[in-house]
Amino acid sequence: MNTDKNYSERRLCMVASHSTDCHLIQSVRKHGRTTAQTVGVIMDLTANIKYLHHGKQAVFLDQLGINSVWPDTFGLQGDSGALIVDAVHRNPVGLLVAVGAGMTFAHRIGPVLARFNARIVV
Repeated sequence: MNTDKNYSERRLCMVASHSTDCHLIQSVRKHGRTTAQTVGVIMDLTANIKYLHHGKQAVFLDQLGINSVWPDTFGLQGDSGALIVDAVHRNPVGLLVAVGAGMTFAHRIGPVLARFNARIVV
């Protein structure tokens, strides 16, 4: 057993250099500012959410809906922007964008990388 308290954070940092398509019932993990490391399962590939931020509403279409496996919640306020990776191979699959109705929502990573002409660097 590893007794190093930062071990789990370092393990998540070992991210694969290429993103992957996501699928239903795919296990994922992330490390967020508020909830630290959590594990979840993709339960929705086409979630449409309304998000209220500073009095303005935005609608996000075709988002990933993720339910927690461990601990009780996959994400909370303050985790936005956390990289979500496949739980086994650590390929990036999304960026956490919102939490609500008992589910965490994420943008797919592919369109985000394309929009900013970016790539994953390890």
